[in-house]
Amino acid sequence: MKHRFNVHSNNANSARKSAGSAVALLAVALATAPGAAYADDPLVIEPGSPKVMTAAEPAAYYTIARGPDWVPVDYRRDVIPGSALDFSRFSNDTPAGSHGWLRRVGGHFEFEGRPGENVRFYGANICFDACFPTQEEAELLVRRLKATGYNSIRLHHHDEAWAKAHASRKVEKSNSAFYGDDIDRFDYLVATAIKAGLYVTTDLYVSRSVKWRDIEIDRDGEVPKAWFKALITFHEPAFRNWLAFATSFMEHVNPYTGRRYADEPGMPLVCLVNEGNYRVNWAKTAQLPCVREAWSRWAAAKLAEDPYFAGGDDISDPARLKWNKLGRFTHTALATFMAEMEEKSYARELAAMREIGAKALFTSLNHPPFHAPDHAVRQRLYDYFDDHCYVDQPFWPQRKWRLPAGLNNLNPLLDPEFRLPKDAFNRLWGLPTTMSEWNFAGPNAWRGMGGLLTGAMAAGQEWSGVWRFAYAHHRDVLRDGAGGFFDIAKDPLNMLAERTAVPLFLRGDFAPLPRKIALMIDEKAQRPKGSQMPAFFPEWRAEAVWRSQVGVAFPGTEVSGAEAFDLTSVMDDAVPPLDLGNPPQMRIDREAGTFAVETPLTCGGFATNGTISAGALTATVVRGGPTTIAATSLDGKPLGESGHVLVTHLTDAQAEGRQFGDETRTRMLAWGHQPTLIRDGEAEIALQAPLVNNPFQVWALGTDGKREGIVASRFEDGRLLFTARVRGPNGACMAYEIDGNVNDTGFPMAAGAATASTTTN
Repeated sequence: MKHRFNVHSNNANSARKSAGSAVALLAVALATAPGAAYADDPLVIEPGSPKVMTAAEPAAYYTIARGPDWVPVDYRRDVIPGSALDFSRFSNDTPAGSHGWLRRVGGHFEFEGRPGENVRFYGANICFDACFPTQEEAELLVRRLKATGYNSIRLHHHDEAWAKAHASRKVEKSNSAFYGDDIDRFDYLVATAIKAGLYVTTDLYVSRSVKWRDIEIDRDGEVPKAWFKALITFHEPAFRNWLAFATSFMEHVNPYTGRRYADEPGMPLVCLVNEGNYRVNWAKTAQLPCVREAWSRWAAAKLAEDPYFAGGDDISDPARLKWNKLGRFTHTALATFMAEMEEKSYARELAAMREIGAKALFTSLNHPPFHAPDHAVRQRLYDYFDDHCYVDQPFWPQRKWRLPAGLNNLNPLLDPEFRLPKDAFNRLWGLPTTMSEWNFAGPNAWRGMGGLLTGAMAAGQEWSGVWRFAYAHHRDVLRDGAGGFFDIAKDPLNMLAERTAVPLFLRGDFAPLPRKIALMIDEKAQRPKGSQMPAFFPEWRAEAVWRSQVGVAFPGTEVSGAEAFDLTSVMDDAVPPLDLGNPPQMRIDREAGTFAVETPLTCGGFATNGTISAGALTATVVRGGPTTIAATSLDGKPLGESGHVLVTHLTDAQAEGRQFGDETRTRMLAWGHQPTLIRDGEAEIALQAPLVNNPFQVWALGTDGKREGIVASRFEDGRLLFTARVRGPNGACMAYEIDGNVNDTGFPMAAGAATASTTTN
């Protein structure tokens, strides 16, 4: 995905007002826009590598350093079984696939063996060589994933190494030493995950390298990956190349399960081509001879049928037609062409998989923007709709995936381009909706809100699956190291944020929003006259998604209880007559950039300062900047009655020595190193408690759930009160366990958990 940098005004600027004036922010934005040259910037090749500097040094850096503002955390990743942070209680206790194949039933999933039960998946992406761990590493990885509360994983960017390993098995063993074990490692990870109750989803093309001559084009080098995705549709040898890998993968028998992947009910969701929307790099893709030939034939036929099909525009050169990834419009001719080509390609790919007996549910084209013709294809052919969404994905002004990196570093609620509410409107009523890639990426200072906000939205919108991108990109993530942009395994902040998202979504703490809005896609919306094809982003979207389930639908689709609006008129900015008052579960203050979630079992919210009022939980942020605080019942009782509660207090986490251009932190220059430092902060916590005379204790927790010490607390007016302070005697603290000594949960504390009586404040 490419990043579009915006210079924001009004509320967006206020999100950073403490870091400098609007004039200074404008200068930073212009200096860090994609393509800008940095003659004097440091360049870091990868995390942990030495910094390469030019002679000219900027006048001032902002460097993360322990001291009054930053506290080291002892990041222990292996959660103590049975501890307050052991969220395996929320995931499957039987092997994945035990209830038969997954089926699509209306807009949700069900298992064959459990009809009538809505199935949801929550997990994370495992990428590149993290998909090929040793057996010992696989077992460690699965234990950690289960302890996070996941019931699914997505194996991603695996196809390059898997293809090489598969090819090596066809040659003499002496020539296959480098890749020979990779398929066995992949198989063992899949089998271990399935045995532990983790359902697996994956893709049949992501980033596998293909040489031009592999697809019968006489040219040196490799096909750019975005081009190969398009060539699968337009160039027969490319389709055969895709099919050869897809068939070999799906027909492969996992020796640890004895089943082909095509027959594996523990791998029920498969994407045919990841992010196959070839609008990406369209200007270059359109120069490929096979694409231009297909376009010329298609355009001639369309114009012969209707001379005004393209609104009178000259469409002879497809490379000149515009598409807007995150905006509202794509050229009508381009959107229609791509949808019709996708329909033919997807139908062919799907038929090939069904021909070999693959029983999974399939999807594709999970890259925005989406338009009415795209969704018409999905309604006819797809088993489910998948999307991807990132908040503050970095961009690269010099070299892709190399520092320096540009960042927005905004409070998403104050960012007019906040992607999450936009993407909610992409949902297609009648199909299950999944988000196989999402993240509030590091090092954004506001990312701690991501678990609470996304968990609530996904549950409220009744999505069927959500996967963080990512848990790990490489096997070394299983060991210590500085965190990066996406891998939450190295980010203790986001790992704790998951302890809020899991119960909200998987346990169903946040109930589906009762109001439903359907934007109806009629014939006019599918084939508008003129050059502009609208996406699904009405101006009132940001308010509606917190208060209503939203999506688009075609005539004839039954959406029980939905209020229907014509998509075309809505996109003409006609605001529907809706009462957009806050529902009981969610309160959003867009002006202040704060929110609160209030459910019987989980309450929490976000603020930079002041008080968060969220039902049974009241928290006052004393200091620490952007802060997310949440309380979750661990015994299944409502918070006001629960005797076992987890409270998380999330500020910010950064690697020590991480370097930015200035205090706005919109330009990252160096990764930093271990240990991770936590932004010091303090909050006053008040939680409703069942009885004043109950023997409640508040424990400060380590990142592994170990009880580090007792925190002073008191009762007042039916509430348990204590102070959450990041800085403690054992380093940074971000989580607290409230224990009423009620041992009827079935989740006793592990032997050896700390019982020290030392107070931490």
